[in-house]
Amino acid sequence: MNEKEPACLGCPLEKTGSGFAKSIGPPGAPIAIVGEALGYKEAQDGEPFVGQAGAYLNRAFSLLGLNRGQFRIGNTVHCQPP
Repeated sequence: MNEKEPACLGCPLEKTGSGFAKSIGPPGAPIAIVGEALGYKEAQDGEPFVGQAGAYLNRAFSLLGLNRGQFRIGNTVHCQPP
């Protein structure tokens, strides 16, 4: 499991949320893809959008000839709520 950052101190999910995943991709990317919170797979792997939603997102990128590395990808909640 991934350790939470000090910024998580005081968050209502500090003790009950599972895992932690920072946003990935270039900070200055012109497009950010933001999900609500981590799912089980994301909490386990410590990376956003690697579970079912990530597979769907990767297929969409592939169909459009895009690469996920071009985008900033993250979640508004960086852990998996209970």
